[in-house]
Amino acid sequence: MRINTVPAHAEIDVDVRIPDASAGEEIHAAIEAAVVNNHVDGCSARWILLNERPPMVPQSPDVDSVVAQLQEAARQLGYHLEATATGGGSDGAFTSALGVPTLDALGAVGGWLPHKQEEFVTQSSLVERAAAFGAFWLDLGKVECRTRASRD
Repeated sequence: MRINTVPAHAEIDVDVRIPDASAGEEIHAAIEAAVVNNHVDGCSARWILLNERPPMVPQSPDVDSVVAQLQEAARQLGYHLEATATGGGSDGAFTSALGVPTLDALGAVGGWLPHKQEEFVTQSSLVERAAAFGAFWLDLGKVECRTRASRD
């Protein structure tokens, strides 16, 4: 890399995560304005939207209900499961945008920078999460069986 030189060509990739649709519109408008209002003679700019996903809907009465059921399953096993919004770019955003109650970021607990070499997983969280989800799914199955029986 050379210092204090102007390259003949430059590119930048930007990954933007949005909390809601209006924020996405604002960000698109700001990027468009930056591209259109290029103030460097002899330079041009353009932007290409490579991927767009809807924002995750973090809370709704249906989501809150499912979260409460999962938290209760964890509590019965002696684990605490906290609901938080991560701001990630989950595939769950697609089901969430359709109004399907969607829980996300329920994998192993760990830390540092996601998807980087320094990322780590706390091994005990694997057992806790698996047990809580197993109890949660078993409980959902019981509810489904009771619901079907009451309909028959």
